[in-house]
Amino acid sequence: MASLLLLVAGSWLGDVEIFTVAEGSPRFGKNPLIAGNIVIWKRYSPGGRLPDMVQGRDISHYGNPVLDILPYPASRTGLLLTSEFLFWPSSGSSKGPIWARRTEHLLRGSGNDIVVCASGGVPITATSHHVFIKRPGAFGEPGNIFAKAIRDLDSPCETSLQLVVTYKELPLIARTEGASDKYFVWQDRDPAQADDTWKIYAKRTSELFVAGAERVLVDTQVPRDAPTQRGIQLAIDDNILVFQAISGNGKCKGCLGIFLLNIDSNQQFKLAESYGAEDYTDYLHWPDVSKHYAIWTREVGLFVYVPYAIALFEGRPFGEAFAISDADHGGQFARISGNLVVWNGDTSFNGAEFFHNAILGAELPVQGADDVGDVDGDGRIDITDAVNILGYLFLNGWQPRLRLADANLNQRIDLDDAVRILNYLFQGDPRPGGA
Repeated sequence: MASLLLLVAGSWLGDVEIFTVAEGSPRFGKNPLIAGNIVIWKRYSPGGRLPDMVQGRDISHYGNPVLDILPYPASRTGLLLTSEFLFWPSSGSSKGPIWARRTEHLLRGSGNDIVVCASGGVPITATSHHVFIKRPGAFGEPGNIFAKAIRDLDSPCETSLQLVVTYKELPLIARTEGASDKYFVWQDRDPAQADDTWKIYAKRTSELFVAGAERVLVDTQVPRDAPTQRGIQLAIDDNILVFQAISGNGKCKGCLGIFLLNIDSNQQFKLAESYGAEDYTDYLHWPDVSKHYAIWTREVGLFVYVPYAIALFEGRPFGEAFAISDADHGGQFARISGNLVVWNGDTSFNGAEFFHNAILGAELPVQGADDVGDVDGDGRIDITDAVNILGYLFLNGWQPRLRLADANLNQRIDLDDAVRILNYLFQGDPRPGGA
């Protein structure tokens, strides 16, 4: 597998490291998800000879292989990856069982799959305590969102599902609900009112099953269908919500911006706005958020995407937004975990179908990161990390991730990085990555 590694200048903290997670022929794979160092995506069948497949890779270092995880239709949605579990509906259908597999077992070929809910539904989000399952109503009818306790994951749904909310209208796009250990958020509007707009609601996780405990966080001012084709996209981390909403910049009636809301303090910030090109480019979508960054995608040309990020500090945007990559490397369906971003790379369009030749990733800078020097990503700094750098430099060994191996912070991997690690271990020198 060929490897891509380049630096894109322009971030407020320095350069951004971009790398190839996986690549193949046109129509390779799409829709990556990330939790920690585990990345998964849907892989189209090469030539249609084999089933479509969920594949994955541990990106703690570039030497780890791409592995098959489970057969799954690449055209279907419904995969949900957390630090603890991968959830999926059987064959991508809301009518079949929902399954789960522990994330730690995904790339080891071990562990038993769990039937989470034999009676169907779609897993939409999860916390460390609950997985949330959506069951749409019949056409035009309200639907329900339930929660199931992780501790009861293998118990029958008939006795373990608890109702969280009944919604009035079903959004028809992705990323329309989210959850953290503090809040569950979703959107709704009243279809009986033609001019009603999409509103974001929240419940504290301590009040998930209390009727009437929900409250409106934001009126996005987005109408039912335009410009997002029913619904807005959102994401949440802890108490930080990012979402699409009408920007109100006066330059484009109905254009969407990307906003951040600190739910605890009720402070709201505009992160980006669209200027409304007539050909529907300059469209902002796919917001996501972690402790370190908020991200989104800007459509800079017809089916040409660039992912953007802005650093966060104490629940507020910090510094200027910057492009993570460039138009040549795509940016559709971007996701973030910590400071690692993944997306559909090298995207093209032919007829009525998108083609993605690669899954790409970027490692965004983190001030004061304590994992610099942990070259193999095993959670500690030891002599093996120095040996891995030496093996890469002199023995054609696997290539470390730049940020983890750059112990002297000079934006390259060299002999001094290994020396810094050894001196930290045996001479009492400062921790790698320090000033």
